[in-house]
Amino acid sequence: MSAPHQQQDTFELLRKKAESLVRQSAGDAIEYPNDIIELVQELEIRQKELEIQNEELQRAQAELSTLHRESDRLYEFAPCGYLTINKKGIIARVNLTGTMLLGKARKILTRTSFSQYISPHWDQFYIAAIQKAGQTGEKQTFDLPLKRDNGHRFWVRAEIGVDRDETGEVNQWWMILIDIDKSKRLEKALKDSEEKYRRLFQTEKGELQNILDSIPALIFYKDTQNRILKDNHYFAETTGLKKKDLEGRSVEEIAIDKDIASANWHDDLEVLNSGKAKRNIIEPLITDKNRWFRTDKIPHLDMYGEINGLIGFSFEITEHLRAEEDSRLLRENLAHLDRVTMMGEFAASLAHEINQPLTAIMSNAEAARHFLRKDPPNLEEVSDILNDIISDDERAGKVIKRLRRVFKKSSLELTNVDLTPVIEESISIVKSELILRNIAIRKDLDKNIKTVFGDRVQLQQVILNLILNALEAMRTTAIDSRRITFATCIIDPQTARVSIEDSGPGIPQKKLDRIFQPFFTTRKEGIGMGLSINRSIIEAQGGRIWAENITDGGARFNFTIPLHNAGIE
Repeated sequence: MSAPHQQQDTFELLRKKAESLVRQSAGDAIEYPNDIIELVQELEIRQKELEIQNEELQRAQAELSTLHRESDRLYEFAPCGYLTINKKGIIARVNLTGTMLLGKARKILTRTSFSQYISPHWDQFYIAAIQKAGQTGEKQTFDLPLKRDNGHRFWVRAEIGVDRDETGEVNQWWMILIDIDKSKRLEKALKDSEEKYRRLFQTEKGELQNILDSIPALIFYKDTQNRILKDNHYFAETTGLKKKDLEGRSVEEIAIDKDIASANWHDDLEVLNSGKAKRNIIEPLITDKNRWFRTDKIPHLDMYGEINGLIGFSFEITEHLRAEEDSRLLRENLAHLDRVTMMGEFAASLAHEINQPLTAIMSNAEAARHFLRKDPPNLEEVSDILNDIISDDERAGKVIKRLRRVFKKSSLELTNVDLTPVIEESISIVKSELILRNIAIRKDLDKNIKTVFGDRVQLQQVILNLILNALEAMRTTAIDSRRITFATCIIDPQTARVSIEDSGPGIPQKKLDRIFQPFFTTRKEGIGMGLSINRSIIEAQGGRIWAENITDGGARFNFTIPLHNAGIE
């Protein structure tokens, strides 16, 4: 069922419930002409509808509180290890994933040097990275083999950055560890196999075939006509075909899909025509679209040095791709959780936005009842009141509609988005909060920007998060000096820039280059994921995000987003 139909069904169900409540209380009604009775009933139904909507909002706020409590546990189980290392090289802080990677309890890890978990002869790379991070202030990324007490060695991708104190001296280092052991071992096995089997193809046929048949990878030899001349047992077993049905036949004859066969042949031609190997080809099995392999194809030369075919090695990566998809879904869930948690920060403001029209509707309904009880009823006054009720009802409905759109859980959907309405709607959502905190709003929005290419909900999430940060930054700013400025402009024919500027104290210079890193926060109650998620969202949509201090005070956050061609006048 489509979203509009679902929404229509929801409102119809809401109205039926309200009508039922009105009928239950209709027994004591005063007798009036039918048109007056219908008018009163319509007022009562609208009042019941809004009461039901208010109950639903309260339930949603309770769910928000539950999700907020669960967010800490989600970050503790982040899919990477996060460590803080003091100046003595001792691990000062580590998350649960980090303890699992290093194979020790947190209370033990936080008393030991990280160096003792580095494989022999590799500590020099770690030391060099720390020194360079301290000298340049730039994040250092490198692959590092680690070890556990039981002797097990494994590979991680390490990111190291530096944290300085007020004097500019190194205070501590932060480190992110990503487990890449499986991919490293697969890469080594592939390189070893490639060299090994290149030599083996030149040995005795019987001995060669026995060895090839024992390898758990697809190995094949094809000629320049795309015919499979040789393959191993695993190739035949995986494709579900017998050797006699494979050898001498072209991929076009065997493949279950013409597109698969065409893509396969296209890769072969690149190797045959260039005489160079083509590696890391991601392709489906020619007999099963649901199984995926990573293939290397290497040109094969005859005794005169002429290319007479190619040798292929394929390793199945179906589970790896599924894991990547799970990781993508996790990132989307984190972004959704951040939206929900962020809206929890504005709960009081949102409740105020809803209660205002509800209070007005109830007051107008009582006034209408009063005018209807007069003899004769003042229907002209009642008509004016009904118009006010309808206006307030629509205002409450718009607030709820905006909230539903923000809370909606969905995948990244890049479409043409009107940028200015997204900014205006974001401001509307937190309007009451801005008024309560005496925040002045300034807007300098470029009218030449019509549409950008991005995800509307996630762009609004970024804007709301930056507004929340601005509000927090201005807590100690004088009331008459609090302001947020929104600006947009076109910086080149393909790109628009959005800027959100506050009048707070600005960002400490030594922290400016770290604020988009995971788990880094300047707020006592913060968990350090908001700006990191903002960066992921913007980069996934082809833009970039950065922060800068303003000379006269305050901070400015900027992000870029691709323009859609139709959006440039």
